[in-house]
Amino acid sequence: MGTDMTPKKHGQRILPQNLSVAVSLILSLLMIAAALARITFR
Repeated sequence: MGTDMTPKKHGQRILPQNLSVAVSLILSLLMIAAALARITFR
């Protein structure tokens, strides 16, 4: 039972994981953009 990984249960978790990863990537890009903006304005 433990070895069987049903795709249905993972299918529900794939979407929120992708959303969280996308949000984290966007936040990191925003932080990098903010750092570059501070460097350029200085």
